[in-house]
This record gives sequence, structure tokens and C-alpha cells, in this order.
Amino acid sequence: MLKHYVEFLTPGVFFPEEENREVKDRVPANLKRIPKYTYAICFYDVERIKKGEEVLSGRAKNKSCRIIFGEKVHWTKVADTNENRILRSNLEFNGYRGYGIKCITGNWQSFLKDDIVLSKYTGLKTLVGAL
Repeated sequence: MLKHYVEFLTPGVFFPEEENREVKDRVPANLKRIPKYTYAICFYDVERIKKGEEVLSGRAKNKSCRIIFGEKVHWTKVADTNENRILRSNLEFNGYRGYGIKCITGNWQSFLKDDIVLSKYTGLKTLVGAL
């Protein structure tokens, strides 16, 4: 049987922290109880097979695009200061078409072609289709 999951990403010290939960469906508007400081979510599926008394789980598959909470910013809109030099360079060359996302949690993420950017968690209510 195919199970659906959502991955919540929150800032960590060196790498993002992840919390994964099983969900009934892959519809963002149906999500409840988003962990505090979440800056992005992503849906994925896992195939589970019962073999005798054991339940075997496969690897994550059918990963959706990221839904990131924040503001899409072009690298030219980031102040040209010495402390922003590396950020501007990363956005210019690593983001999709020079864009990055200033997340609601204060961190930055590269903007990828398929990303969905919402300004608040309440924006999930506008995404009624399954991802």
C-alpha cells in the first residue's frame, strides 16, 4: 500500500531539521498543526508491503516540489554591502534566474524552478489540488 508523508523543514545549526508525518493525502490545504519555525514543506510517498508479520517500507518516491514560506527576491534587490557579498553571489548563480527566497524564519533558500512560494502558512488554503 502507498502511504503519503509530508516533510517539514526548520532551520538547524548547520543543516535543516526535518520532521516527517504520515498524512491522509497530498493536499496542502488539508495540513494541520505545522511545526513552529517551519520554512518549507514537501510531500512524498512510501510503498509499504506486509510480509507475514513484518511491514517493509521502501524509499521515499514521488517527491513534490517544495512549498517555501517567505518572499522571492532577485539578487539585485539585496543590498550591495560587504556582509551581503556571498549571499548576492549565491543568489545570482545558484538561484533560478537569479532569485532566492528570504524565508519567514530569516534564513535564505535558493529558488528552484518548481518551487511554490507563499508569504504565510495560511496561503496553503489556496493550494487545493494534490501535489
